Amino acid sequence: MTYRSDIDGLRAIAVLLVLLFHCQFPGFAGGYVGVDVFFVISGYLITGIMLEDLRRERFSFKTFYIRRARRLLPALAATILLTLIGAGLIMTPEHLKETATSAIWTALSLANLHFAMADSYFGAASEIKPLLHTWSLSVEEQFYLGWPVALVLCYRIGGRRAVLAAVVLGALAGLALSEYWIDRNPKQAYFLPMFRAYQFLAGAALVFAGHLRLPPRAEEAGLAAGLVLVIGSALAYDETTPFPGLMGLVPTVGAVLLLQCGRARMLGRGLVWRPAVWLGHVSYSAYLAHWPVIVFWRYLSADPFSFAEKVILLALSIGIGALLYHFVETPFRLHRAAAARMRWSQMAPPLGALAVLALAAFGLRAADGLPQRMGLAPAHEDYARLSRFQFLDDYGDGVLQLGRGTSGERILIFGDSMMQNYVPALMRLPRFAEAEVTVISRGGCVMAAGAVRVINHTPDRDCSAYRDRVAAQEGPFDLAVWGQNWTSYGDSLNWEAPGQAPRPAFPDQEPDMAGWQDGVTATLDRLQEVAEGVILFGPQYNAAGVPPLLERIGPFAPLEAAAEGVARIRHAEAPARAEILAGLRAMEAGRTGLRVIDPQALLCDGAECRFHEGGVSYFMDPVHHTAAATPMLAARLEALLR
Repeated sequence: MTYRSDIDGLRAIAVLLVLLFHCQFPGFAGGYVGVDVFFVISGYLITGIMLEDLRRERFSFKTFYIRRARRLLPALAATILLTLIGAGLIMTPEHLKETATSAIWTALSLANLHFAMADSYFGAASEIKPLLHTWSLSVEEQFYLGWPVALVLCYRIGGRRAVLAAVVLGALAGLALSEYWIDRNPKQAYFLPMFRAYQFLAGAALVFAGHLRLPPRAEEAGLAAGLVLVIGSALAYDETTPFPGLMGLVPTVGAVLLLQCGRARMLGRGLVWRPAVWLGHVSYSAYLAHWPVIVFWRYLSADPFSFAEKVILLALSIGIGALLYHFVETPFRLHRAAAARMRWSQMAPPLGALAVLALAAFGLRAADGLPQRMGLAPAHEDYARLSRFQFLDDYGDGVLQLGRGTSGERILIFGDSMMQNYVPALMRLPRFAEAEVTVISRGGCVMAAGAVRVINHTPDRDCSAYRDRVAAQEGPFDLAVWGQNWTSYGDSLNWEAPGQAPRPAFPDQEPDMAGWQDGVTATLDRLQEVAEGVILFGPQYNAAGVPPLLERIGPFAPLEAAAEGVARIRHAEAPARAEILAGLRAMEAGRTGLRVIDPQALLCDGAECRFHEGGVSYFMDPVHHTAAATPMLAARLEALLR
């Protein structure tokens, strides 16, 4: 096929959309459609080249696959190598193992299968997978393995007409299958080649009309329509868009129009603009480089990307891609001696490099991610001891009798695992240590009157039994302490009232304040009948992201700065917690003898929060404290309760 510079301009649009999406520039939440544009281009070019070679009776599978290998594999091998080196320098052992696993699948051209079995492309875990983007390359490589054989077979049977029939029928069947599978398994629909085939075949279909030129005005209109469809879908789509299926047809048709009308005299100038053509040349290498750059940058950062960081990441991706293009991709692709004589032996260097990288990655997995790199192996036992959930190790769910009982005071403590967070710290306080303390607790159990947790459509009656034991406690108590992490239960928590059907406590993720207030009020009424004073813990502070962030960033940046960065993010993310806390404060103002404690006040002074002690996180997960937090919590509680 004759070289067309406008196709490189189209490649530039495709890679730029992907980079703007992954660098999180506002407005480009659907920039992932750039990958679909690449698929259409590949289908068009590969089919056109093969049909031309078949017509001239010079097609050779050997030549085809050697060219593909020289074009794709050297830059891919370099990307895997550099990614493994980068991961080895900064990633935790666990994440290095995950990256090594991804490298093995990528080297085998099966990355899409690996990621289809793992996390969503849009999930949070994707942000620590530096080879996630290679799924699309694996899809292309699988297309290059299967489609040439099918095309040659159809051509031998019935010529171009048979190929066209196969293309049209395959595209229609692939589109229908893709749309059908989205509801059944959206991850598979996104990653697997059979659900993307219609996009390659749409490009292939254009080969049969690509030699026709539309009238100038129609060509201009077609190019404009293609730009609207491709860029419009990048602006309108996001992670909630069911994709690919019928929604993937929009950028696919747009790419077909851009291929057909890219030589338009006026609008086509943008596609053949020299910077656009240059970016198209380096687009493959820039695509390979961009995601590891973004992942490693994010790995060591606590805050969302600033605009300046987004610009830097965009420039780094293109710059590193250009280096990869000029020093790796181009020398292998345009090597004169290799181009003059096609031999299967030319496949050995890139395939051998991938095999060596796969073996090296396997070794990293076998070595558990080399924990010795970060000094974690010698400190492992201390770290594990401090990182455990102390209450369950020391006590466990159930009914406990604690304290020495020398003061003559009686204290009742009850609640779910959030309340368990604070028992070890409370028992360090003299008043609690010298009292007779009864603890009734069970993880995942809401002990408010009328609360019923439904798990797998079945009410949790064991929890109801614990709640009944609390209600049966006979006073007098000098103090009752109650804590629940209300916001953790979602739609599994229901309220029951005499003569009423149970209703969800958090419909549509928003708290049912009426049901919640009824349950808490009834429970407080009962407590104040048997206890002189009541302490009520508010909903737990959510430290999502803090433990893994501290583990990742610890060797490379001040832990306090990292933790404070996460705190600033989290302070803006708890509307349900704030609403419930406000409700508790209102009850505190209207009742004598009630004291409300905000768990956030135990960690934070204003906008600054502390999340670790000596590099060990105070949280083992978003809401449960580690043993390392106990001394700090005891000191803060003692100060608050004076």
